[in-house]
Amino acid sequence: VNWRYTVSGVNLDFLKAGETITLTFSVTVTDAANATSTDLVTITINGTNDAPTSSHDTLVVKEDIARVLTLDDFGAYADAEDTPLAAVKITALETDGALQFDSGGGWADVTLDQVISRADIEAGKLRFLSDLNESGIPYTTVGFRVGDGGLFSAAQYTLTINVLPEPPTPTTYKDDVGLFRADQSTAA
Repeated sequence: VNWRYTVSGVNLDFLKAGETITLTFSVTVTDAANATSTDLVTITINGTNDAPTSSHDTLVVKEDIARVLTLDDFGAYADAEDTPLAAVKITALETDGALQFDSGGGWADVTLDQVISRADIEAGKLRFLSDLNESGIPYTTVGFRVGDGGLFSAAQYTLTINVLPEPPTPTTYKDDVGLFRADQSTAA
């Protein structure tokens, strides 16, 4: 007798790696002469670690001011087993500005496929800094995957970074009437 058991209408993604569910069924078979035989069939379903997911995100920063990144900057993290975000892997580097990591010896540029742990992000060791006097919307993007400690997301997500310009500092000058700000009028 050949047969197959298919789970339908039930989501078993809650099973973590190493967890199992055992199902027992009473199965009766009937042959061509209408003879029957009944026996118990036990099926064990083994859980696996499902890769987490996230979403694209946008970060708004000010020109020339370093912005420390947080876990919230890496999209809407989700994991079928409710495992919290454990790490972020940088899969595409910025083309403008600097994404930097502080390993304890000062800030250094992040490298392709560098993994930054949750603890390091929460400790403020990941930042973005625009190039001096540069701004733009969008300014640059960074590719990333999220990890649950066992797997990284199958999809790559994009963090778009918008850099807002700083308002210019008013200039002043002195003439024969007195000291004026450049944006003031001398009309009488």
